[in-house]
Amino acid sequence: PLPWLQSLLSGVEHANFFEARATEYSKAATQGDWHGVEGVWTEFDRMMARRDMSLVAG
Repeated sequence: PLPWLQSLLSGVEHANFFEARATEYSKAATQGDWHGVEGVWTEFDRMMARRDMSLVAG
């Protein structure tokens, strides 16, 4: 009926950048452990210790 309607309905859909990234980040966040030797908090403590050492040495 309306010649322009079909082109609008059949157009390419684009994902919102931030919505797509949020999904990827939440999937990545569910991997690994928070605690323990290989956990996130242990790595955070190591990073902070390295930073403190570089501040003292610098």
